[in-house]
Amino acid sequence: MTLLSNWNGNNISRSGNFYNDCWGFVDGKGNEYAIIGSPEKIHFVDISDPTTPILKNEFIGGSASLWRDMKTYDCYTYAVADEGQEGLLIFDMSALPNGPITKANQDNSGFYQAHNLYIDVPNARLYVIGSNTRNNGLIIYDLSKDPANPTLLASVPLPGGYIHDLFVKDHIGYCSSGYNGLYIYDFENPAAPQYKASISSGGYNHSCWLTEDGTKLIYAEEVPTGLPMRILDITGMEEDNLEEISSFQDPLISTNSKVTYHNPYIVDQYAVVSSYEDGVVIFDISNPEAPDRVGHYDTYSNSTYSGYNGCWGVYPYFPSGTIIASDGITGLYVLSTSLSITTDCGNGQLDAFEQGVDRGGFCKSNCANTGNKCTDYDRDGFSAAIDCDDYNPLVPTAVGSLCNDGNSDTTNDKIQADGCTCAGE
Repeated sequence: MTLLSNWNGNNISRSGNFYNDCWGFVDGKGNEYAIIGSPEKIHFVDISDPTTPILKNEFIGGSASLWRDMKTYDCYTYAVADEGQEGLLIFDMSALPNGPITKANQDNSGFYQAHNLYIDVPNARLYVIGSNTRNNGLIIYDLSKDPANPTLLASVPLPGGYIHDLFVKDHIGYCSSGYNGLYIYDFENPAAPQYKASISSGGYNHSCWLTEDGTKLIYAEEVPTGLPMRILDITGMEEDNLEEISSFQDPLISTNSKVTYHNPYIVDQYAVVSSYEDGVVIFDISNPEAPDRVGHYDTYSNSTYSGYNGCWGVYPYFPSGTIIASDGITGLYVLSTSLSITTDCGNGQLDAFEQGVDRGGFCKSNCANTGNKCTDYDRDGFSAAIDCDDYNPLVPTAVGSLCNDGNSDTTNDKIQADGCTCAGE
């Protein structure tokens, strides 16, 4: 992996950490933004030019908190902290790229502290976990009607108790419930979740992610230090039968040392993992019985494998293939990799995390752009087909085949004819 840039614009620490988790956002024009938390603030950094990060805006949440977590839906960013009394912070990103990011709402009526949140984008549901008012389960909100003012669906206890982190797909929630292990529930009826399966391997089940085919799950155990990651076969969950396929770790310094893994994410056959003192690590898990470390970038060079310094979070879902990571001490890292790790944002299909066809989820936001133009990278109402430069404005059009000439041009297998005439542009 290659370092493209590092942003380190915060000087306030909490328990020795200057930063915590990170996430990403892409506006309707295709510009990419890193969102990173610090003890007092949520920072929004424009990384459209990944070599030159620019602080777009930052907001003070309230009291200093070691933990913050952020997720995105449509034109909004949602954030929680598990110290202070911030509740749910909601930021409006719809004016990007030229307009400001604004705070749309702050609601602490349902809770004022929470450790984490997850948004099931296709189903427009927000899950709040580890909160002060529902510490033994979770709170579920509906975002479909008014994303800036979520509607409470349920606040429910669960057999596995406290949830530290969560992954949801098709209303099935995969809950990392600390020392109680991994629990799986069906949340289709949010007021009456149905237990499906559970498993424990003794450590603190910290976070998990599902493979894209839905048959396997990877999870990390954060406490005590030095525990391996594990891959499960979950095809038997209807019979409460989860089978471990492998447990593995591959420290950068020595096979005699034991690295601690924090947050795993999956893109295609790759697990992209924030690995504390080993920084960002990428595993090829196409053979789940023998995962292979195929990439890394060490954000923390003073590795002793004795604690929790180093890379806290990672986000590998930008359409450009850029990967960002947050280091608790040294800030935001903007990285590239020679591996082909990209999301399918321009294939004309509703992929797993896209809210609408090629216009949501982890790809472009679903924000409406003002005005109709043939070259605004948007599928406008008067266009007969996908705007020709909707895919990648950085790719030049072939000579003699113009995107906005009103002709049915075809420059390659991705860029398609605009089918409209833009007089005077």
